[in-house]
Amino acid sequence: DLVTTITNGVPDKGMIAWKAVLNPAKIQQVAAFVKTLAGTSPPNPKEPQGVLIPPAH
Repeated sequence: DLVTTITNGVPDKGMIAWKAVLNPAKIQQVAAFVKTLAGTSPPNPKEPQGVLIPPAH
């Protein structure tokens, strides 16, 4: 879930673990904020970066 992802990070994707930086209450606040962004369309969004790699079969 989102809290676990924020807490432990996703090293394979370059996302650090925040458990050493933020306490559990702050991690909950970050997760709540991220959830408010779902379905939004920000003005002037950043262009996608990187190369799309199709999933392995």
